[in-house]
Amino acid sequence: MDGLVALLSAPSTAKLHSPFQLRLTIRNQHPTRSANITVHLEPAPDGADGFVVAGLRNGRVPLLLPGGEEEVL
Repeated sequence: MDGLVALLSAPSTAKLHSPFQLRLTIRNQHPTRSANITVHLEPAPDGADGFVVAGLRNGRVPLLLPGGEEEVL
């Protein structure tokens, strides 16, 4: 049984040079353990990914109790 599941939702289309949102949903599916999670967004090592990120690049998610879920935009 998986304990933590992370789902990344992106729009099906995006307009060039226009911002869009990504949604990260983190689920704690473990029946008894709480989860203390830190999320980091790292650029490609060579910088060739072509994306510019506005906003936080790392942060802590509130404590996820068993069966809990949290979304990060």
